[in-house]
Amino acid sequence: MTLKPHHASSVRNLELAHIIKDQWTDFGFDVKLVRYNVLLSFPEKGKINGAFLQDGNGTVRFETAKQEKILEPSEESADALPPFSGYSPTGKFKVTNSEWSPITRVASRGEIHL
Repeated sequence: MTLKPHHASSVRNLELAHIIKDQWTDFGFDVKLVRYNVLLSFPEKGKINGAFLQDGNGTVRFETAKQEKILEPSEESADALPPFSGYSPTGKFKVTNSEWSPITRVASRGEIHL
């Protein structure tokens, strides 16, 4: 059933809902599907979603993964969503007056610590 990606609101997710409904109906349960209108956040196709940290010279010191490592062939699908920060606002921020620590990999002083 879960061989293909089936994230919320996808066509495959609805197909699975109908399959499970039919199975439970066959078991004797009274089943009905209910539609909910919810706000979901998804990455924009072709637009990389992630974050990176730069030092004062503009050198990138840390960058989030743009793609997760494929652990088995069934995970490699055009329907799979890339990693993304689903509920994070879009934009840029700047840490000022900080020193980069290669040991902790975060700014040691300043306005924002990740």
